[in-house]
Amino acid sequence: MKKQLLLSFTLLMISFVTWSQDPVFNNASEENNLYSNTGNWIDGIKPGDNGRAQLNGRAQLDESVTLEYIRASVANAGLLNGEGTLTLTGGDQTFVDIQQFTTGELLLDVPIIYTATDPAGRNLFRVDTDGGIISFGPNSDLDLSSTNPVRLQGFPGAGAFGDFNFDGVLRGASNIQLGINVDTVFFGATSDNSNYTGQIIYFAPGSTITANTADNGVLVGPGRKIQVNNNNGKLTLNGKNIYHGFIQIDGANAFRWEFNADQPNIERLVIPGAGVVTLALGNDVDSVHFDDLSGDPQIAPAWSNNASVVIENFKNAVFRFGRADTSLTVAQLAQINIGGNAVALNSNGFLVDPTLNTNPVSSAENLTFVEGFGSREINLYSLISDAENDSIFFSAASSSAEAVTTVSLTDNTLTFTEIASGTSTISVTATDDFGGSTVIIFDVTVDQLPDADGDGVPDANDDCPDTPAGEPTNENGCAPSQLDNDNDGVSNDLDLCPNTPSGVSVNSDGCPDADGDGVQDDDDLCPETTEGDNVDADGCSEAQKDDDGDGVANADDQCPDSPNGESVDATGCLIALSTDMNSSKAYIYPNPAVDYLMIKNLNKWQGGLLVIHDMSGRLVFTHQIDESQDKISIEQLKVGKYILQLHKGSEKEVLMLLKSN
Repeated sequence: MKKQLLLSFTLLMISFVTWSQDPVFNNASEENNLYSNTGNWIDGIKPGDNGRAQLNGRAQLDESVTLEYIRASVANAGLLNGEGTLTLTGGDQTFVDIQQFTTGELLLDVPIIYTATDPAGRNLFRVDTDGGIISFGPNSDLDLSSTNPVRLQGFPGAGAFGDFNFDGVLRGASNIQLGINVDTVFFGATSDNSNYTGQIIYFAPGSTITANTADNGVLVGPGRKIQVNNNNGKLTLNGKNIYHGFIQIDGANAFRWEFNADQPNIERLVIPGAGVVTLALGNDVDSVHFDDLSGDPQIAPAWSNNASVVIENFKNAVFRFGRADTSLTVAQLAQINIGGNAVALNSNGFLVDPTLNTNPVSSAENLTFVEGFGSREINLYSLISDAENDSIFFSAASSSAEAVTTVSLTDNTLTFTEIASGTSTISVTATDDFGGSTVIIFDVTVDQLPDADGDGVPDANDDCPDTPAGEPTNENGCAPSQLDNDNDGVSNDLDLCPNTPSGVSVNSDGCPDADGDGVQDDDDLCPETTEGDNVDADGCSEAQKDDDGDGVANADDQCPDSPNGESVDATGCLIALSTDMNSSKAYIYPNPAVDYLMIKNLNKWQGGLLVIHDMSGRLVFTHQIDESQDKISIEQLKVGKYILQLHKGSEKEVLMLLKSN
């Protein structure tokens, strides 16, 4: 024993002498604490490339440096974040590349590239005094690019137990070994191992990893693992969903895994030897889920026949192995000890104590549908819950009033079919994996739709909400008295012409009436009646009637009984073709005339006018009467009947003229 203590003391002295020869940062400058400031180094000597550095204070790393190793000999020494990167190449004869020699913290809060190639087992981050701590701060980015594992270690010769803090980014592929005299390795809330592909190995007995990694961060990434190669290690998970890889306990080692937060995405638990794993469940944890072990031939058997799993503070449906009741074998279930009863897997892969099984609980509420819904489906899983997360099976669905609704059940889908309005009580039996059951009961009410006018069409669909009582309606709730299909202003029930083209004037019967006289066009004998005229049943006003058929309207006809076919003047009175040549009146000849006509007895009409109108009343000829002229050319007139008038003052004489060819 004395020889061992002497050897340890000798090694310490050799190390101390060696350190005293290395450049020492003591933060002597009053201006700043920059690493680059030679005033902060004893005797102004700063390490060169691949040199060695001893820190007796905290230096801000404002330049990138390459060192073999770095040590601290006082409490609260270290490198603070600046613009530089520290590269560690190793090579010290003691093979200690980062060393805290005293109590207190050595803080490395900078990017670090670790490339040391020391012999296996000698790439050391070591605490040499009990109570010493090596910390990688929140600004650190530790890239473990060494070809050999990195070992965290206390100094056994001095009985020193050290702590290690990781609060920054960890990356690289070099394994991390928890060596002798490691008390606790802390991963803080700002730690990030998402880019770390190596293994964390419990290499010596009695070490603890405490993970305070932020919720949904990464302590162990998918496909990565923690390897347990020694006894009495402990892993405590305080962050939620931070363990995504797997864990393997080799040999007959005992290991304790404490869950203080939900871990729903662990790949698997592998125990190939006689290891004993204690899974300690925190009071607030609801899920610790491992992948199915049975489906991966590369890890089968995942547990040896000699392995044991002990669960402390067991609760039903917290631990899950895969997603089916075949995820663990019967033999593996027998290897699980929950402190009493045997355990089973339910159909969803949850570990349960059947003696603690509870019945499913219904959360159904009454439903109300509006008349006309036809059919409706609901997922019964939405109406039930189960504390053990068992699979639920549904059966015996019924309706108390099938005259209102009927029900049909297909797996977990319940279908309601409408029959009439009213209320029916629905019941369905729900049974879990272990025979626990409950009856889901709720009412389904089918309400009649509001129909304010009582026409049989619900208000929501009624285009005519004020239908008169007793009138028949169409599917939109409209009676003929409320419709006008041809948009002529006359409702369908009164419209005798229901297909009047758009824009056509109609009468009170809804029939076309272009002149607006109230008589539809098909029956109107006078289709151009002036607006406002009184008309008879034939649609004719007095201005349009000609009872004696002489071509003069009744209103202007002074001789309303002219014989049919006789020539009349504008007043409807008969017109002679000529007068007696012996008379004192004027007379014309020849009549019918061809090219000219002769007029006699013009003496009284000297200075007057001779005018000729066609039978429509249009003026076609005018002639000033002169005593010397009694022959008048009419060759310009067309063949036909004309009215010839002589005018002088208030005197007028009318004659009938026939023009022939």
